[in-house]
Parts: sequence; structure tokens; C-alpha cells
Amino acid sequence: MFLLDFILSAQLFLYFYTIFKRMHKKYMLASVLVFLVGFVSMAQDIPQPPAPPNPPGLPIDGGIVFLFLLALGYGIYKSYKISKRSA
Repeated sequence: MFLLDFILSAQLFLYFYTIFKRMHKKYMLASVLVFLVGFVSMAQDIPQPPAPPNPPGLPIDGGIVFLFLLALGYGIYKSYKISKRSA
């Protein structure tokens, strides 16, 4: 099996060699470069993205009740002030 693979690869090499022999040098250089670009692009390793930072240890709902009571008090104050001015 190895001998058959070697013979077929040798024939393939000779086939391409005769094609490239007929080409001009600049076309041969261009085709070799295009052929090698695929290998170079597959050889590059893609780095992993950085891990996201850890979330802060702050509670989300810690001051909601206090903020709601403060807003309610401010709303009552503003309504009282407006009703006192118009009366």
C-alpha cells in the first residue's frame, strides 16, 4: 500500500512539475504563494478572549426600600407645598 501511495504521489508531482515547467516564473511564484497562504492561515492560533470580570459584591435590592420611602416622602412634601401655595 505504501508503494502504491508513493508511486501515485510521484506521478502527481511529475504532473504538476510539467505544468509548472510550462508556466512563466511569475505565475509559478504567484501560485506557490497562494498555495502556501492556506497553510499559514491555518497555522495561526486564535487567542482566547479574556474572562469577564467578577461581579461586584454589592446587593441590588439593599437600599430599594429606603429609596422608595425617600421618594414617597419627597412626593408628599412637594404635594403639600403645591397645595399650600394654591390655597
